[in-house]
Amino acid sequence: MNALFLLLIIVSISTQHVCKKNWGKKNPEGTLTFSAASALLATLTVTVFSEKFVFSPSIIIYAVIFAASYSLALIFSVLALKEGPLSLTCLFTQYSLIIPTFYGLIFLSEEKKNEIVDSAKKNSLFIGLFFLLISIILVNFEKKDEKKITLKWALYTFISFLGNGICSTSQKLAGSNLAKEHKSAFMISAFIIIFSSLLLFSLFFERKKALPMLKKAPAAPILCGVANGVVNTLVLILSSRMSASVMFPVIASGGIIATAALSVTVYRERLSALQKVGLFFGIASIVFLNL
Repeated sequence: MNALFLLLIIVSISTQHVCKKNWGKKNPEGTLTFSAASALLATLTVTVFSEKFVFSPSIIIYAVIFAASYSLALIFSVLALKEGPLSLTCLFTQYSLIIPTFYGLIFLSEEKKNEIVDSAKKNSLFIGLFFLLISIILVNFEKKDEKKITLKWALYTFISFLGNGICSTSQKLAGSNLAKEHKSAFMISAFIIIFSSLLLFSLFFERKKALPMLKKAPAAPILCGVANGVVNTLVLILSSRMSASVMFPVIASGGIIATAALSVTVYRERLSALQKVGLFFGIASIVFLNL
């Protein structure tokens, strides 16, 4: 069952990237409308599959941080996919897993909880960082006749990277500090905040264009929202069944491989030989950083 859940998560992650890419091609100015619509479907999906709702004031701070960072990640990932290739955008977004990893090491002193420091974990961390550096250098190495990665794409991807990282960190903290009966309430509350905020921004900035854009490509936000709800629900389930050091590397690397395959077969995106090698090192770095 765990393997099936992992497969569904990987497929859902790839589905989200494809939906964002398709929406950006058909509605280049509808980022907020897409984000609000997909957030609504994600909220409904999470609510349907969640356990009993038990609210506590202790969940508010976690829900607000999660909602703010999630919204940034969602909006700027859509913008990044408009400007740059699907495979590389997905790769750099998945690098965000290093944020909760370093937060745990620095602020939670996860290594210091053991009397004997795990040298293998330290080694995997350094190897992961080294592979990450190689990946960044190779991915950004381009020949003169190749299309250059734009500064705008880099900025959008970096903000999405930060949003995803903070989102994962807040989710990790909520999972560690909240009682089991409050976890569903945390997730539902967070998504209600996300949808409400994005809806207000959409109505303010894109009100006249919202309905025509949704009519032009209604499937994209629906599929993206449902896929996102599935990912968050299944990750919450698997977090109590699997080790994080196994689950997150499998999800991250699997998502990158699946999205890269789609970018080549469906969108005909071409990476140079060095960028392909960089993609491989990127996948390896994510695995080592989370061992």
